[in-house]
Amino acid sequence: MDMNMLVDMLARMTAVEKVQFVEKLCDTHPNLAFEISNSIEVTMMDKVFLENEKKVQAARQVV
Repeated sequence: MDMNMLVDMLARMTAVEKVQFVEKLCDTHPNLAFEISNSIEVTMMDKVFLENEKKVQAARQVV
């Protein structure tokens, strides 16, 4: 499966299409929807943490 193509397809969806996609995924594969939702949330938190850690390290170098 081409992940770039899949991500691009999601990015091109309208707001209505995104809602329809989420509803369909939750109705047909609730466990998968929960797993993907959690994975996205953890990945986003990791990115925020790493960005903050870079800022802390840069601030320490200035002092």
